[in-house]
Amino acid sequence: MRILADGLKVYGFGQRKTPEPFVNACSLFTYVEGLGQSSASPETLLEERTDPRTLRGNTRLVLMMRNTVEAARGDDGWANFSAVRSQIGNQASLDPRNYGHRKLNDLFETTGLFDVRRKNQRLLVRDKRSGARGTPVVS
Repeated sequence: MRILADGLKVYGFGQRKTPEPFVNACSLFTYVEGLGQSSASPETLLEERTDPRTLRGNTRLVLMMRNTVEAARGDDGWANFSAVRSQIGNQASLDPRNYGHRKLNDLFETTGLFDVRRKNQRLLVRDKRSGARGTPVVS
């Protein structure tokens, strides 16, 4: 915790049974069960992905994703994905491989809670709850 508080990156590795306080104390924590998936076939990776309903039910994950998109969004409601990725890296440990995805933007798309689009070599993301002008819609 002290190293993290000093602004340094803390990388952790462990099994799914790793205590949550340790996972939260890392800048990036990777579950060893998720390692080696990059060499897996696309069909295998699809089978191991976390179900979208399960992802949406993970309150901590969804809240973190929504907060980072909100913090990085522009007046139009869209956030540059590189800014979102940076915000997440500064706040918590989130490795998309822990959820069966190679890339963070795939994880955002899979939840079904975000719009993701490419515009002039940039990847943009916004919360689907946002209205046309980027203001949250009360539901």
